[in-house]
Amino acid sequence: MNTSSEEEIELRPINFQREINLDNYALKHNNAVKPLNELKVHLKGKKDWQSSKDIVDYFGTQKVRTIGTNRLRFEIGGNNHRMVIKYAFTEKRIWFWLMWIGTKDESTKVDLEAVDMF
Repeated sequence: MNTSSEEEIELRPINFQREINLDNYALKHNNAVKPLNELKVHLKGKKDWQSSKDIVDYFGTQKVRTIGTNRLRFEIGGNNHRMVIKYAFTEKRIWFWLMWIGTKDESTKVDLEAVDMF
């Protein structure tokens, strides 16, 4: 029940920048196609997320972890692949930028807090 003292949370559209790079990665890694497509569905549309904690709660700590102050690391395809996005919350939108995607083994060789492969 909504009372006048409760603030209504408005759904904000998500803008996912550099998404084409996910498709290019999937072309080279067939076992990533389905999990990446499923993830993209969840990272589009409108959500009521207000912070990175909301995103982690949505996906669960087994799938996503916070890195630094404005990045998230997603585990994809049974943790065979990993993706790092940078995020920003504005009053009207949620912004995501793909910063890195690769295999789990490759992720141990890069600084996920600083990497920007695109």
